[in-house]
Amino acid sequence: KTINKKLSGEGVRSIPIQNGVRFPGVEFEKPDYMAELPRPVYVSVGSLIPRKNMQLLVRAFHSIAHAERGCLVILGDGPEKPALQDEVGNDVFLMGNVDNVLNHLAFADVFVSGSLSEGLPNTVLEALSVGLPVVLSDIESHKEIVREVPEAATLFPLANGVGALAESMA
Repeated sequence: KTINKKLSGEGVRSIPIQNGVRFPGVEFEKPDYMAELPRPVYVSVGSLIPRKNMQLLVRAFHSIAHAERGCLVILGDGPEKPALQDEVGNDVFLMGNVDNVLNHLAFADVFVSGSLSEGLPNTVLEALSVGLPVVLSDIESHKEIVREVPEAATLFPLANGVGALAESMA
């Protein structure tokens, strides 16, 4: 619906078809690395590109009081990986691309996205499908999720940066 609205502003007629996810109906397998992680486990999924804003996420995570922050797991790969590796520390895990994202989501505690732009993000829908609470930037596509299901997410004001995201995560 968000993209449909943008297209109509450009004079393009379209019909919105919202994404969906198929819940597999199987038991999830805990990834080995997750067995000893400190809690809470925050997780984010996406290409490591500027639009996904992972640097904001890492910085916000590091601004949470050490005793309360647990760890951050980032699934995905891309050109921003070297820059992120310089900032991660020993409580942020850059896992790269993984075969079964749902297994990782099912054993995390909170899904986080600081994205600058999205369509209707499948990763958020997948997180919700396994029962994860989600913390999302206040971009239009994330607001669309909240309009459809108000209790589905906590939105943070992207314009307020690291502090706003850290407060919502904590």
